[in-house]
Formats: sequence, C-alpha cells, structure tokens
Amino acid sequence: MLLPRGALLVMLDVCFVLLLWGSSAVVDGSLGRWIAIRRARWSRSYRLQLSAAMLGFFIAPASIFALWAWYRLQGDDRATRELLVRETLRVAAAEQERRPLGAAPSSTGAPLFLYNDGVLREASNPLLEALAPLGRLLPVEFSDEELENDDTFVSRRMSVGRVRALVGFRLLSRPGAVNRPGATIGVLSTPARGNEFALDDRREDLGILVLFATMLGALAAIWSSGIAARALARPVGALREAALDIAAGRPAPTLGTAPATEFAPVYQAFTRMADDLQTSRSALEAAQRRTEAVLQNVASGVVALLRDGDIILANPRAGALLGAEVRRAPAMLSQLPARLSALVAQCTAFLARDDDEEAFGLLLNGRQLQARLTRLPTGAVLTVDDITELASAQRVLAWGEMARQVAHEIKNPLTPIRLGVQHLRRAYRDRRGDFGEILDRNVSRVLEEIDHLDEIARAFSRYGTAPSERAPGVPVNVAAVVHDVVALEKLGDHAEPGQRVRWEVVAPDDASMFALAQRDELREVLINVLENARLAGATAVAVALRPSETAVVIDVADNGSGIAPDVLPHVFEPHFSTRTSGSGLGLAISRRLIEGWGGTIGVTSAPGQGTVVHITLVRTAGMSEDAAEAGRR
Repeated sequence: MLLPRGALLVMLDVCFVLLLWGSSAVVDGSLGRWIAIRRARWSRSYRLQLSAAMLGFFIAPASIFALWAWYRLQGDDRATRELLVRETLRVAAAEQERRPLGAAPSSTGAPLFLYNDGVLREASNPLLEALAPLGRLLPVEFSDEELENDDTFVSRRMSVGRVRALVGFRLLSRPGAVNRPGATIGVLSTPARGNEFALDDRREDLGILVLFATMLGALAAIWSSGIAARALARPVGALREAALDIAAGRPAPTLGTAPATEFAPVYQAFTRMADDLQTSRSALEAAQRRTEAVLQNVASGVVALLRDGDIILANPRAGALLGAEVRRAPAMLSQLPARLSALVAQCTAFLARDDDEEAFGLLLNGRQLQARLTRLPTGAVLTVDDITELASAQRVLAWGEMARQVAHEIKNPLTPIRLGVQHLRRAYRDRRGDFGEILDRNVSRVLEEIDHLDEIARAFSRYGTAPSERAPGVPVNVAAVVHDVVALEKLGDHAEPGQRVRWEVVAPDDASMFALAQRDELREVLINVLENARLAGATAVAVALRPSETAVVIDVADNGSGIAPDVLPHVFEPHFSTRTSGSGLGLAISRRLIEGWGGTIGVTSAPGQGTVVHITLVRTAGMSEDAAEAGRR
C-alpha cells in the first residue's frame, strides 16, 4: 500500500502548490481575468464536455462502489469480531467449569474479566485485575437481567484506553444449575484481541485504494477525453483547412486518409460541395470572359467597382475616354490621376450612399462625357459615354426648334400689323372721311401687337439665359410677396360681381417667412400661376403658405377646369400651352427660375376638380431688402 499512499501524498502536494498559486493569483486579479477569458471557450469546449461526462460516468459508480465496500467491510469487520469474541467467551465459559478463572491462563489467550453483582471480582491475569481496563463496575447496559442464560451474548463498542474496542459479555452459571436461583456466578467479558484491530487498518487501506483508483480514473478520463477530442477534431480540422483553401480561391485539397465511419457522410457532402463550387466558379469565369470579350468592343466605357474602391472589371474604352490607365487592381479608384478627382469624388460618395442610380456630366480634354453609376449588391457599375457630338447635334436641333418657335410666335402678331397697315393705306388712298378713326383704331392694334412682340422677345431671352448668368437667390419675404400679388389680382379683376374670383391667402400668424429667391422674379412667377388659374375659369383661388425648418411651401389651389392626365406631364415644356393664345413659356420659365434658387415646382390636377401648384423654396434667415439688393450688386 506504499504506492497508493505515496501517489496520494504527491497529489496532495500538487494540490497544495496549486492552492498557493491560486491564492496569489486571486490577490493580484490574474486568476479572475484568466477565468473570464476562458469562460466562453470552456462553455463551448467539446473536450471539456466530454471530460465532464466521462468523469461523471466514472466517479459516480466508483463512489457508489467505495461506499458499498466501506459499509460491507465495516459489517464484515463487526461480524468477524463478534464471532471471535463469542467463541472466546464460549471456550472460556467451558473452561471455567473445570477450573477457576485465575487458576490457569485460558487456552484462548484472551484477557478475561468476571463481574459479579456488577463489580469486577476476578481477571485472567493479576495485572489486568489491578488495571481494570474495562472498568471496575459493569456498565448499566449489561445488567444481569439482559443476560438470561448461558447462550445469551451481548457485544458493545467501548473505549479501552484510547482505542474503541468491541467487548463481549456472557452470563456465567454454575454447572447443572442453569435458570435456578443462586446458580449465576457472574458475567464473563473479554475485549477483541489486539490483532483484531488490523481490520481497521484493512478498512483504511481499502479507502486509500479506492481513493487512489478514483484519482487515477479521473486522470485517465481527462487524458482519454483529450485523445477522443483530438481524434474528433482531426477530421474537422481537415475540413476547416479545405474550406479556407476554397474560400481563398485555391483548388480544393484532398482530405487525406479515409475518415471515420461517422464522418464519411460529412466528407462526401463536403467533396460534393467543393466540386459544385469548382463547377460554378468555372462557369462564372467563363461568363466573365465572355462579358469582357463583349465589353472590349462596346462604345461605352464600363468600370465595375467594389465598395472599398477596388476595380474588378474595366474595358479599354473606359481608359480611352478618361485618358488614364484603368485596370483591375485593389484600391485602383484612389490611384486615378488628380484631374479625375471630380469623378473619384462622385464614385466615392455614391458608394457610401444607398442610391440605386446617379447620372452626372464630365468635361475632359474638351470632350463632354456622360457618366452613370448603377448600384450592385457588392458595389457599383460606372458607364461613361462620349456625348460631344450628340450634345452638339442636340444644340443644333434645339436652336433650330427655337428658331422655328420664334418665327411662329413672331408671325402671329405680324399678321394683324400687316393687315392694319394695309387697311390704313387703302383708307388713305380712298380719302375716307373717317380716316382719323381708322388710323386711331389700327395704330392701337399695331401697338398692342408690338407689345406682344416685346413680351415674346423678353420671354425667349429669359428662357435662353444660361444658369451661370442668372441672379442667385437672396432672402425674400415670401409672405409679403404673396400678399402683394394677391392684392394686385384683386384690383385687376374687372369681371361682373357674380363672376369675380374669390382670392384667399392662408398663412400663419408669423407674417415674415424668408426664403431664397428674387423678389421681382418671384412676383412674376406668382402672377403667372394666378393668371393661369383665373384663365382656367376658377371662381375661387386659395394661396396657402406652409413654413418648415428648411423650406417655405406655397400651394396655389383653384377650382377651375383642371388639366387632363395626358397633358399634365407636358405643362413645364417650353412652347406648350393649354390655350391657343399663350406662348407656352410661362411655366417653363417659372421652373427654371425656381430651380435656380434651389427650389422645386410641381402641379397636381384632375379634370373638373381644379389644379394645385406646389412651389417649394429654401428657407433662410431674414434680412432687409436693401441688404439683399447690396448683395446682388
């Protein structure tokens, strides 16, 4: 038993050293940090779970067996001792019939004590009688009434010195006088022999052996769980390495030796997946080669971008249009020349937003380019087209259309002027008596048509003004302009009382609402909108002002005839009018002016239900009109 005891002592020393280390680690906090770092890993560790399961399956039966063996040995120990003590007392009682207790030593060699009337009377050895290790008095639980005859035997555990010993008691009677009055000699007792205490050592050795076996079993469970975990992790690690190779674009490696039977379906599924991925990758590469071959000959420049600025596809036309090398490379977008900084900024901003599409123009090397960005799941596609010739052709076409419209608009007032002049010449030749009246009437008509021509000329001039030449918006009191224009419309309404238009302004209590505009041009825009409402047969026109933190909205609603759905999309086109007498430039000019100030204008309408014009201007802090005029100068 030296080996188990020595091993347990070594384990105890190791545990003591670990306890000292843990105490120092707890003091400086490193143990808590170490446990906190590994807690999440331990909670998901397959090896730890397997070790705990194996420990549980081993320690539980071992503990049950140890307890059973302990109690079984204890019971066998007591039964053996009782049997030895009983036999010792039986032999001693038989010998007592032939000779007194102290006459000669007992053949059993056990110490014997004779009690009579509860007092020690005699012992097998004078020294024992003098020492009385069991006591001079018989314990009360071993009274004569408890021992009825010679066959009655009682045992109790008593303290004999410093040792707990099993002591047996037997009634001793005179020969042939059993159960007769005065036949009882006394109570004969003897403790278990000293060599019987070796049973305690056996029990202790058994406990040490069981504890040693338990410790060995625990270590074996931890070691075997590590082996099992590594055996299970080996095929998983092979699958992981293969998956990383596939993810990096490398060919799928072989998985080595045949896996365990349990992993065979997983290996087969992984191999099939790798083959499918390889097939898909080959098909994708073939499709990419076809796409690149098609893009080699298209007239547009095409560049595919990732979100981080990597260029993954670019055709030669893109480099030719941009005048720079555009190739597939990481972070290639940021490596483009500085003269393409505007393009780089547009692409970077688009990639940072969530817009689906964006179009913008570029001017490079005297060429006009049209660029368009289209959103993709992983980035965007940039297409670049050279529209220099197209823009030139469009300008020529636009000027031709403008010339045709100018000729058409001028021709209309020239006809009544020509007729009026011809009428005057005939009247003069004919010496008409009412020549003065004819002259006055025709001159008035000619002057009206000249005013019409002047209006047409100013309208065409304003519509054709370049955006850079227009005056920028300055803070204007929108509420004041609206009230002024509505008051002017009320003064100019000369219809019959029952046919007059009911003008109404709906505005918040705050009469000052400043927005970016030009006061005179805003007046013209509002006059044009209100006149359109009046000429549409409206009998009620409401102008509502709705301010917000960033904008001032003007809603002009009338109850006129409305606009047909097929006509509504064209109301802002130049030279389009729903009336035969209009030039068709009013709303087109209004739209250009408002958009030049950073605002918007829109129309909603339905036939027979009236029309609503929505004007949105950028709100700003107020300033005096003099300051605004100074700013314009």
